[in-house]
Amino acid sequence: MREQVHPLPAHLTSLLNADEYNEILQLTIEQISLKGNVESIAADGVITIQFDKQKGPTRFYMDNLLRKCKATDRDDWPALIAGHVKVLPINSAAITYIYKDFEFAAPLLKVQVKPSGFAKDIMQDCVYREDFPGTFTFLVIDFEEALHYVRRSEIGDWAVSDTYLFDTALDNVAREELNLTAYELANTLTVFSLFHNDFAAAAAVELTRNAEDVVGAYGAVVSIPAKGTVFIHPIEADTVMEYIVASHEMIHDFYTQEVYSVTETYYWFYEGRYERFPLRVEGSSAYLSYPPGLIRLLETD
Repeated sequence: MREQVHPLPAHLTSLLNADEYNEILQLTIEQISLKGNVESIAADGVITIQFDKQKGPTRFYMDNLLRKCKATDRDDWPALIAGHVKVLPINSAAITYIYKDFEFAAPLLKVQVKPSGFAKDIMQDCVYREDFPGTFTFLVIDFEEALHYVRRSEIGDWAVSDTYLFDTALDNVAREELNLTAYELANTLTVFSLFHNDFAAAAAVELTRNAEDVVGAYGAVVSIPAKGTVFIHPIEADTVMEYIVASHEMIHDFYTQEVYSVTETYYWFYEGRYERFPLRVEGSSAYLSYPPGLIRLLETD
C-alpha cells in the first residue's frame, strides 16, 4: 500500500479508491519527471508540467488514464502509463506553425464531444459549441497521434469564422472509416451501432451524413456513451420506451466501462437537431418522458 499523499478527487469516487488513485498518480509522476518538471498537482487530478524549450506549462488531465488503468490488471499499469505519456511533450514548434497557417491546419481539424465540466479550467480559451444538449463539441487538431484542443487565443492568424472551422472539421470527420452495423435488440427492435476508436460521437453530430438509413419517419433515439461508441434506434412507430428499457443496461455498461465516456443521456434526433428526453427524479426513482415534439408527431400519425 502506497502512502495516500493526495486525496481522491470527488468526481472520481465512483471509479476507484484513494490507494489506487495514488498508485497511478505516483507512476504517472515518475514517467512525466523523465521528460519535464512537475510544477503542481491540483485537487481535481490535473498535473501541471513545465517542459524544456516550451513557453508555458502543459496541463495533463488524469481522468482518461485512470479509466484505462481501471480497465486493465494492476500489474500492467506501469507499461500502460508509460505508453500513455510517451507523446509528451507535444511538438510545440509544429503546433505553432499550424496556428500560423490555416491551409496547413485545415486537413488536421476534427471535433470531439465531451461531457459538461470537461477541461473547465481552460474551457474559456477553447473553441467549442453545443450539439448534444448537456455536452460540448470541441474543435481539435489531430496531429502526431494526439488530439490538441484548439485555443481561441492562438487562432487569430486563421482569420476564419467558427462556422467555417466546424464545417471544415466535420468534413474531415466524415472522411473517417466508420463501422456501422444493424442488429435486433430484444428480437424486435432495430438498433444501429456506430463504432470508431476516436470519432464515433463526433460523426453523430451530422448523423444523416455519416450514417445513412438510421433515421426513421419520426427521427431516431441516439445515445453517445463514449467517444468511440454510438447507438441509434430509428423511430418508425411508438417503440421508443420499449427500446430505452431494453437498451438501458447496455448503454450504462458502455458509459461506465469505456475509457473516454461522454453521457448516458438519451437524445431524440429529428431534422438535424438533438433534443434530450426529459428526465424527472423523485427520491430514488427516475422517470423519462417523450420530448414534446415527438409526442406531437406520434399523435398526428
